[in-house]
Amino acid sequence: MKINPTLSTEFYSNLDLNKKSNKKTLVLDLDETLVHSSTESPFPNRKNIVLNLKIKNLDYKIYAIVRPYLDFFLKEMSHYFNLYIFTASMSQYSKALLDIIDKNKLIIKTFSREYCQYKFGIYFKDLSIFNVDYKDIIIIDNNPASYTLNKSNGIPIQTWIDDPNDNELIKLIPLLKYLANVDDVRPIIKKIVNNSNINLSSLNSLLNNNNKQNLKINNEMLLNSKIYQASTETLHKKSKPKLKLNNKAYINLSSTNNNNNNNLTKNADGNKENKKEIKIKNYVNTKKISSIKENNINNKINKAYIFKKKYQKN
Repeated sequence: MKINPTLSTEFYSNLDLNKKSNKKTLVLDLDETLVHSSTESPFPNRKNIVLNLKIKNLDYKIYAIVRPYLDFFLKEMSHYFNLYIFTASMSQYSKALLDIIDKNKLIIKTFSREYCQYKFGIYFKDLSIFNVDYKDIIIIDNNPASYTLNKSNGIPIQTWIDDPNDNELIKLIPLLKYLANVDDVRPIIKKIVNNSNINLSSLNSLLNNNNKQNLKINNEMLLNSKIYQASTETLHKKSKPKLKLNNKAYINLSSTNNNNNNNLTKNADGNKENKKEIKIKNYVNTKKISSIKENNINNKINKAYIFKKKYQKN
């Protein structure tokens, strides 16, 4: 592979981890892909990350919010890829922000503006700096122009500003897991990415023909990611009442089960008909719990796909 002559031997020696791990490389953009930030004011009703930075002798106060499911996405992808950040942002900002959002230190290294090529008012990202065979590297960016030099390696993602119901990161997981196991990512990406958009029909066909997981978000994955995200502090405040209501419904039903089980224990020598009634109630309550979970998940899936279809038409 061609080595970028502008970078030192020491720089490339720091990237040897790619070869040792035998994983492919996943490069992630930062702003509007993983986070959104502003220097004007905090985002209302959101958990803001506040950065106080000095850049070129000027003081800045920056407010940032994190895209939904970021923690879960990074954790999942770290099992399959070596993870890097490649951003056109200033290094002081990007490194300070990564220190906060990458709590588990899953990102190997952050490459900032100084590693981009600035031409025609655009910061281009040249993947040759990673010293990795192009068949083994992927970049995800909301701005396809940034990876013009490596189009066959780029996967676009919808620009994120502050939508608390966004799940674009989750929807990429099946595709990325599939790409992690192919010999060359480029022909696959070329087949499914059309005019800077993912062709869902081509992708579903590809995954189905290879007996791989379909792009559609399966209930288990979405439920697991919801549970994981609920354990972090990145949830939108408006979404919390929904979680509380669901938990409350679950707790009420669970306590009904517990009370019934206690009554069953106390009356172990009692009437057999009472035992049958209690078992029936337990069965019905269990079905209610499953139904509540399934309905909530299916509603979110349907909304996500309706939105995706509208977006593609536009």
